[in-house]
Amino acid sequence: MIAASSKYRDANPKSYKAFYDALGEAIEAINKDKRAAAKAYLELAKDTKNSADEIYAMISAHDYAYTLAPQKVFKTAEFMNRIGTVKRKPASWKDLFFPEVHALQGD
Repeated sequence: MIAASSKYRDANPKSYKAFYDALGEAIEAINKDKRAAAKAYLELAKDTKNSADEIYAMISAHDYAYTLAPQKVFKTAEFMNRIGTVKRKPASWKDLFFPEVHALQGD
């Protein structure tokens, strides 16, 4: 998950949109070809400790999902409210995110 403040988003709409769009493109590229994504990661990160097969295995794991849709965030927010970390209980996961993702199937 990536975070931005409302203050930043409101003051920098062009850079916020560019970043959001680029994130969507990156997620699409990863999901389209995970082996190519693994190789790109190794090259861009200059990672010499891992192999493409190791990175591919990590990003192909069944419990990893690459999506713009928030996943399991609402349950976490409810828990944080119960223990007092978050003072106001959100009514929906959408209370925690900007409108750009509200049409997605988050939870």
